[in-house]
Amino acid sequence: MNSMVTNSDSQLAQALKAWLVKYDPEEFGCACMPEAPCSTCRWRDRIAPLQKALAAWEAEKAGGYEIVWPKARDVGRLEDMSPDGHLRVGLDGDGDVYLSIYNGGDEPACANVEFCVPGSGGGKSSRTRLALIELMLAMEADNAEDPSRDWWALRNPEGAASRAVGGERAP
Repeated sequence: MNSMVTNSDSQLAQALKAWLVKYDPEEFGCACMPEAPCSTCRWRDRIAPLQKALAAWEAEKAGGYEIVWPKARDVGRLEDMSPDGHLRVGLDGDGDVYLSIYNGGDEPACANVEFCVPGSGGGKSSRTRLALIELMLAMEADNAEDPSRDWWALRNPEGAASRAVGGERAP
């Protein structure tokens, strides 16, 4: 990639962000079944390449770090100490990363945090966001090595592989 970011590049990125906000206001998070995606999910699959291009541009603008994207939009992994505590890390429709932690036991609780794409109203923790994307990759590798700890595979064995970015199916 060219490491020189021009003003017209910045204007194009702003226009693309505005378009994505206008045509995908709910972001990713539909509850449809992976085997029969709704029109919103099919639409998101079509705009995923635009989102990836925008994220790559923003990464270049932030210092040239090329993001390696996970195969799935949401990765879950059971914890080691209880049968139902788990960690989930995912990407919403505009590339923000969310982290959800669920404890197991008699009094279940959940905590959620989100780290935004740099330059889109949030984005004050770009290195943390990139590290969470790296965590998604590590969790995918762990889940491939030991599928018995893959939260999504245990929750939905037939559809776990369909949570892919850009419509690709995870292996």
